[in-house]
Amino acid sequence: MNFDTGVADRLIGACRDAARTLQDQRGGRESISTAALTEFRGVFADCFRENVAAERAARSELVHMLEDVARQVQDAKSAAEVEQRRLDDVTEWVLASGWVRAGGGVGVNVGPRPSMEETDRPVVSVNTVRQGLRVWASGSTAGASSADPDTLESAVSTFRIQDDSDRGAANRVSAAGSEFEDKCSWVHSDLDAVRGGLRRFLEDNHQDATRLSDIASTFRAAGGSGDVGQVTVSNGLLVLATVPMSLSGVALLSYLSTATEADVKALATMPGWQQTLQGLDPSKIGTWWAGMNAGAHPAANESGLTQVQELLLAAAPAMFGALDGMPALARVRANRLNSPSLLRAAEKDLETARKLWGSGKHTTTRTEQRCWKMRWPT
Repeated sequence: MNFDTGVADRLIGACRDAARTLQDQRGGRESISTAALTEFRGVFADCFRENVAAERAARSELVHMLEDVARQVQDAKSAAEVEQRRLDDVTEWVLASGWVRAGGGVGVNVGPRPSMEETDRPVVSVNTVRQGLRVWASGSTAGASSADPDTLESAVSTFRIQDDSDRGAANRVSAAGSEFEDKCSWVHSDLDAVRGGLRRFLEDNHQDATRLSDIASTFRAAGGSGDVGQVTVSNGLLVLATVPMSLSGVALLSYLSTATEADVKALATMPGWQQTLQGLDPSKIGTWWAGMNAGAHPAANESGLTQVQELLLAAAPAMFGALDGMPALARVRANRLNSPSLLRAAEKDLETARKLWGSGKHTTTRTEQRCWKMRWPT
């Protein structure tokens, strides 16, 4: 009979500890989520609110599942003890009967034969835990959202601390479950749903923390450093920050045409949208740029650039200065805006070259080649 009571006890303990960990975190997670939502407005806040509810429900399901597994293993342990006593009785009776038949037990009453029917082998198994889908955005750029990045960042910090604790508890349950399946094979066990449920829960929580962190960083960048309070940005910016691949090239161009000053502050810290623009057909870039000069967009300077155009060029001058499809004058303006950074890079390269000369380790390097090849934008 393959059943190790010590292994069974370890699985019972791991499941109960994990259930208690998940249960004890509820209050803290609820409190920090409520605080984060206090000044969070817009479609992404709605997504977060729905995900908070989905996480809460999944947590309850997992607690019940872990408690159920612990109960089933405890019952299996009791059944194994019954079966082991029966086997011991059978062994004792067989030995005693053989001794009597051999003539060594004259006058010994071996008693009635114990039951030869094996105890029903118990089953340890649970159904897959129901966990709602976590969704963060539909890819729509319409509307705006606002939040205080401090409260979002605080929630992210709490979530990650809890997730680390949950991950440790889940790993202990998984290890104890595998050991139980190996060393307690007398029991019919299937613990895949336990491992899968915990893994899905951790993955979903990790995604929530990552998305909320991206959103908090975007609000932070849009408002500037320090304590910025509540910041408002376009939903298109948050789409780029969280699920950039859901935004088509056409949708990206449409969003950029109406980006706010706060949006552009954050765009300057996000490279993904630049890569998308560089992959578009140059004719589409030209048409899009020219379209921003039509209608009621006010010119920002003597070059005839609108305020949005000027903001975009300042956010990514190096990219716009080399982007196929951009008008020549816009590229010149972008390169002029990029001149200070080029100068700083050149000065750094020259300083590196001087140090190489001084150390006596000089050879012609890419650093020097870059210095020689650098030209001021015209």
